[in-house]
Amino acid sequence: MKLIRDALAARRARDALSRDLTAAFGSNAPHSLTLIKDGPQALVAGATWQGESVILKQFHTPDPVGFMAEMAAEHDRLRALFPHGALRAGLMRAHSAPHAIAVLDKAPGERLDAVLDHADADRRAALIAQAGAWLGRALGDGRDTGTFFPRFWVDRLEAEITAAPLPAPERDLILRAHRGLRRLGRALRHGPIPRGPIHADFAPHNIFHDTETGTLWVFDIQKTTHMPLGLDIARLLVGLSVQMQRQHPECTLHAGVLASDRRAMLAAKGLEHPAEALPFVDFFLGHRLIKALLDKHAHPDAPIFRRAVENWLKETPCP
Repeated sequence: MKLIRDALAARRARDALSRDLTAAFGSNAPHSLTLIKDGPQALVAGATWQGESVILKQFHTPDPVGFMAEMAAEHDRLRALFPHGALRAGLMRAHSAPHAIAVLDKAPGERLDAVLDHADADRRAALIAQAGAWLGRALGDGRDTGTFFPRFWVDRLEAEITAAPLPAPERDLILRAHRGLRRLGRALRHGPIPRGPIHADFAPHNIFHDTETGTLWVFDIQKTTHMPLGLDIARLLVGLSVQMQRQHPECTLHAGVLASDRRAMLAAKGLEHPAEALPFVDFFLGHRLIKALLDKHAHPDAPIFRRAVENWLKETPCP
């Protein structure tokens, strides 16, 4: 019965999207729709438009016009920063603001984590450095340093921990790690934290590498927010570390991730962190790992996240 209900729901979603596409684009509407997912934030589908394969996203937002205006502005900004070459951004081809629909480039190549599964150490470092270079270039001239207010991050995380139905071992570990994160935050309070215009979703599933051309593409870009660079750095490093541990469960970790991955990424132009700024990366690595274990405590990857959190707690100085 569940399979039937899911199939009917998918068909209704696809039909509704098709009607909105016709209303938005008329005879030029994308067609041959294939539903990919209908999540809480957006409906995603594959389609054909003007003879090419594209991705459609219809966002679930109370302010579609404002949301799409911000997204279009960010894609225009990135279009100027990534005009050609080995670093590219998957950009919007068309949109309908009233219907909250974006027509987007389709990802060429393979997901970065899938490519790294078959890479030796040197190639892995080079590809991670290339991903870091993308993030550095995407900052444009917007990188700066600012005042750090750790309570914003620590208190919100505490509220999530309090509300989560965690089994005793995970709760104990998460609470210990959270106390360590709070101590580290106090030591960094008001410090000069590196910031810039980031998307807060720099994850392996949004980064594709075209092996034939050596081009690295980043997709699923929405609006930008001026936030700590450590957020996107941690998002990628934790994601890649989890994938490596699936393949090699006993690989060596440092502060919850692979030390070589961290070195490669922070060596990229635009992401350089002076010594006094490196603890901010540690802070967001811990924050990301705690959230991951909080969300995935019943997932098959839970042992990976437990190991990473324990390692972060052991190796990160939390005064």
